[in-house]
Order: sequence, then C-alpha cells, then structure tokens
Amino acid sequence: MFDDAPPEIQEKQRIGFADFPQDSGGVIRRQLLAMSIPENSPCSSYSLSLRVAIRYLSYLEEEGIQNINIEFDDQGNLKINEVLFSKLDKDAGGYHLPEEESRGYQILLNYRSSEKIAETMTLKELLDGSRDSKLADLVKNKIVLIGTDAAEVGYEDMHLTPYNKKIPGIMIHGHMISQILSAVLDGRTLLWWWPQALENLWVWGWSFIGGILGICWSRQVFGRWFIWMTVVAVPVTLWGICFLVFIEIGGWLPLVPSILGFFLTGITIIVYHQTINDSIFLSNNLQGK
Repeated sequence: MFDDAPPEIQEKQRIGFADFPQDSGGVIRRQLLAMSIPENSPCSSYSLSLRVAIRYLSYLEEEGIQNINIEFDDQGNLKINEVLFSKLDKDAGGYHLPEEESRGYQILLNYRSSEKIAETMTLKELLDGSRDSKLADLVKNKIVLIGTDAAEVGYEDMHLTPYNKKIPGIMIHGHMISQILSAVLDGRTLLWWWPQALENLWVWGWSFIGGILGICWSRQVFGRWFIWMTVVAVPVTLWGICFLVFIEIGGWLPLVPSILGFFLTGITIIVYHQTINDSIFLSNNLQGK
C-alpha cells in the first residue's frame, strides 16, 4: 500500500520509485528504469534515477547547454539523443531470470570503478557552516541527493555490489543516475549482450573446437604435449577475450557455458572413441578364440 505524496509534491512527474532488483546473494547488478502500475496508484511508473536524470537533462536544454531528445522506439526502448537503453532480456548474458524478476524496464548497471563517485557532505558540516565557502561550487549545476549511510544507528540501507562491497542505497542511486547521464553526455559505454541465437552460436563454436581436439587426441593426429598446451591455452584465451570485451566495450559474452561446452564436448569425443576401440579390441579377441 503506497502513501500519497506530500502536499507540495502532487505531480507524478516529480515522483520516482526507489526499488533495487537483487540477484542471488543480494547483489545489485540491475537497474529499474520503469514499471507498469495500476492506473489509480499514487506511485510513479518511472524510477528515481530516471526521473532525476531526465530532469537534469531538461535543465541543460532549458539553459541552452545541450539539446536533448527523449523518445521511445517501436519496441518500447528508451532513447535519449543517440543513446538506446535496451531492455534486459530474462536470458541475457549469464541471466536466466524467473518471470517475476524480469518484469519492468530493466538494464544492466555499469558501476563507476572509483569508490568515491561524488563529493559528500555531512549534515553536521552543513549546519555548522564549516564548508560554506565551498558550498556554492559544490552544488552549482550539480545533482544533489540527500540520504544516509547511518547503519550504526540501525538504519539498514546497505547493499552489496559486484565489487563485493556494501555501499549505501543513496550511493547506488548515484551510480544509476551517473550511468544514464554519462551515457548521454559523455558517450560512456552501456553494458550490452548478444541475442540468444548469437550466444548459442558462440557456445557451439567453442564446443566444436573442443570436439576437434578430442578427435585429434583419440586419433593421435598431433603429439599429446601439443594437445595439452592447446587445452590450457583455449580457456585462457576465451577468458581473455571475454574480459577485454567487457572492460573495453562493455560486452557481456557467455564465458562459463563456452568453457563447459569446450571441455564436455572434447571429453565426450575421447570417451566415445575409447569405448569404440575397446569394443573392437574385445571383438577381435573373441574371434581369435
């Protein structure tokens, strides 16, 4: 049950929900931009991060600093200028989300690598005036978020990130807003993934390589030392490709399924050939008797 907004904030365009979709273990890797709501609900259909980002971009346009065009394409994907925020599929990358967790307009959250993504000020510093001389520069043309990380007084709003570190919810909202604005204003890469068909082709390709090595092992086409080196080199190469693509251009390629396909196919081929050879050997021995 949602409460109505304060009397001074009645327009829904100024209200945003603050939900965090959680992965297993409570890790926050996804960002909700929007969700469907009942028509008579006091809640907003847009998230706090998207509301704040759009308001800031609108401010830049009003001030003549930046031209901003916000629209939705035919598939319902948000597009701001030339930046397309593609909806996260329930089976995107390494995900296989149940139906109830894949609802709403979700994207992958690309965290800033720096622990300190923005200047902070305590309530005490604000009240005692100790930073008044710098206050104007701190807030001019900036987004100001007000929140708390006071876990020591029982306020539990700490969330786990992929960096295996808990940070306050207000900071996660900062990462989410920063992701939207940086993508639009600075061209920062959004995290992306391949369509399911292309992912399947990628996994099958590495499985095929594993199968070829299995045949070479069984038929002794190359020396065993060469095959052992290849067996070690292929997963390392695969890991390196996935790592570089993720770090450099934000692509989430399927790593674990590819490695499993490589090894399982190769082992299956070797076991199959060994079984056939054992059967032939046993048959010849029986015929010799």
